[in-house]
Amino acid sequence: MSTAAQARLWTKDFTLGTLVNFLLMVNYYGLMVVIADYAMKTYHASASVAGSAASIFIIGALIARLVSGRAMDRVGRKRLLVGGAVFEVAFSLLYLSGLGLAPLFALRLLHGIAYGACSTTIGTIVTALVPDSRKGEGVGYYMLSVTLGAAIGPFLGMFLTQSAGYRVLFVVTAAVAVLCLAVAAALKAPEASDVRREE
Repeated sequence: MSTAAQARLWTKDFTLGTLVNFLLMVNYYGLMVVIADYAMKTYHASASVAGSAASIFIIGALIARLVSGRAMDRVGRKRLLVGGAVFEVAFSLLYLSGLGLAPLFALRLLHGIAYGACSTTIGTIVTALVPDSRKGEGVGYYMLSVTLGAAIGPFLGMFLTQSAGYRVLFVVTAAVAVLCLAVAAALKAPEASDVRREE
C-alpha cells in the first residue's frame, strides 16, 4: 500500500474545516448578490452608491488578509477563527437593524474584515491538516467548498429575497453564521508551534 493511500485525508477536523469554509461562502455570496439591490430599494441609493455598498466588503476582506498572518502567530489560529466567526454572527445579525445607508457601508466593511480573517485562517488550518502525501488532493477537495458555496449562496440570496423578502434572507444568513461559529468551535486546529515540533 502506498504512502498516499495510508495517509488518512477525511479526518473529522478536515471535514469540519471544509464545512466552515462552505458556510462562510454561503453567507458571503448569499448577501453579496442582493446588497446593491437592497440599498437601492430600501435607502433609495443610486446604482453606483449601491454597488459600492456591496463591493466595500472586498476591501475589508483584503485588509484582513494582509494582517491575518501576524494575527494567527500572536493569538493562535483557533482563537482567530472563532473570534472572526463571532463577529460574522454579530455583523450578520446587524443587517436586520436597518440602520441606514452610511451604517450599511460601515457594516459591510467590518463584515468583510471578519470574513477575511475567518477565510484566511481556515485555509491555513485545513492546509496544515492535509497529509503531505495527499496535499494536492486535499486542497482540491477543500476548494470544492468554495465552488459549492459560490453556487448555493447566490441561489439562496436571490430565491429568498424574491419569495420571502430581505429580512428572511438576513435571518437565514445569520443562522448560517451561527452554524459556522458552532462548527469552528468544534474544530481542533493545529497551531504553527505544533507543526514546527512535528518537523
